Amino acid sequence: MTKEKPRRKKKDQPSNKAKVIGILIIAALVVSTIGIFLTGGPKTTPLPSPQNFKSQDWMSYIPADAYEFRFLNITKLSAFPDLLSSTVLSISDPAIQVNLSEITFGVDLIYSNYAGVSILGIGASARERVFGALQSSNITPSYSHGIPVYKIPASNGSATSDAWLCIYNNSLLYSEGDTAAYQAIDSIIGNSQLLFDNDSYKTGYLLATGGSDAFVVSYYRASSNQFNISWVMSAAFGTTSIVKHDVFSFPSRELASAQYSAVVKNVIGNASAVYLSGPYMLAVDTYPLSDIRYVLMSL
Repeated sequence: MTKEKPRRKKKDQPSNKAKVIGILIIAALVVSTIGIFLTGGPKTTPLPSPQNFKSQDWMSYIPADAYEFRFLNITKLSAFPDLLSSTVLSISDPAIQVNLSEITFGVDLIYSNYAGVSILGIGASARERVFGALQSSNITPSYSHGIPVYKIPASNGSATSDAWLCIYNNSLLYSEGDTAAYQAIDSIIGNSQLLFDNDSYKTGYLLATGGSDAFVVSYYRASSNQFNISWVMSAAFGTTSIVKHDVFSFPSRELASAQYSAVVKNVIGNASAVYLSGPYMLAVDTYPLSDIRYVLMSL
């Protein structure tokens, strides 16, 4: 049987990866085509130390068994007018609306069974407003590890009818569907093992972000593949331009080195540079700030 080829979002191919619920909808996305062809042989870059890793609030919601996630730094992305939809959550009954200006980050998290949760970092006033609307409704909540979780109508414009909503650790957790959706929220609340407790992910994160405050960070666990890629973590960051890093993790530095040519040819494709760093391979692209829409779509 032919093994699945790991995904890498090339510059001329926007990602078609399914998002959880589209709660963080990127408005008016325009894809531009840029081609930069890789030249030269293997280069190396120093391997960051996990001791330099600094945990962020949103990372406390990413369980060790996450299949995919995408983090959006709403605070930084607010510098780009009209990039994101102004309303990110709109419920008819009970009447709940959360606006982009009220959140600091958003995470779409997917499990291996494709159940997903959207996590919104919201301010105190928005939390109180949402919690008040839920408490004053006639909805009897279910309880996940002592946290009330409410079954509500899905957000306006959704293709599904039902959803689950709760407030946990100063963030709003929202998942569309029935039993699997509730279980996805329950898994976050009851989780004790986090993805970023593992040093390999800390190192991958440092490579992906370059130690910078990123606009967006994404991750997916690779299916079985002929290149021995375990997982991929990507990020985009920058001030005067956008730097995009794709980090490919391998079981060992020997496998990363042995698979370099095949991965560059068959997976990475167009990139301005590719580096080896211990058991990781790092692909680097650079874009003008005007391409922020495209970069977000490619992650």
